[in-house]
Amino acid sequence: MADLRPELVAPIDDSEVDPPLDREIRELLSTCFNKPGDEVFRTRRYFTEMPRRRWLWWDGDLLAAHVAVHERTLEAEIRMIGIAEVCVAPTHRGRGLVRGLLSAVHDWGVGQGFGFATLFGRPEIYASSGYRPCPEGVMVVDGGPDPVFRPPGDFLIRPLGSSTWPTGVVDLRGPIF
Repeated sequence: MADLRPELVAPIDDSEVDPPLDREIRELLSTCFNKPGDEVFRTRRYFTEMPRRRWLWWDGDLLAAHVAVHERTLEAEIRMIGIAEVCVAPTHRGRGLVRGLLSAVHDWGVGQGFGFATLFGRPEIYASSGYRPCPEGVMVVDGGPDPVFRPPGDFLIRPLGSSTWPTGVVDLRGPIF
């Protein structure tokens, strides 16, 4: 695994992102995400919804890895963090940076009293960080005023404490992050 010394991992509140850092984040996101629809990263540093926080990993002056973190409260008052825009510069892949950044986010989430970390992604990629598919799907806001159902598959959950994931379809109370 890569050297993820605390001084190289920089959690930052999104409100503190200045124009030069905004440019660096957008450049990294645009490099890593290049399928149709990902063009949004050329002009903004989020896909659907601005995150509250970000975790950044620096290799000297190069922004090499990024994770965005959203905060939500689900039914039954379960607090969760939503992981988004997980990416690593092509030159730094295969070094365990995603696992290391997610570990730092999980530690923070535990300390802040969050019950779960969640993300939309491929189970085979995130299983090594403790993520499993949500068993029954979720409701999300997807461009219209009413929530829509997303079937099980790409919505992954990871417990951060002793909370139990609610049974049935869970409303994420907002858009896909």
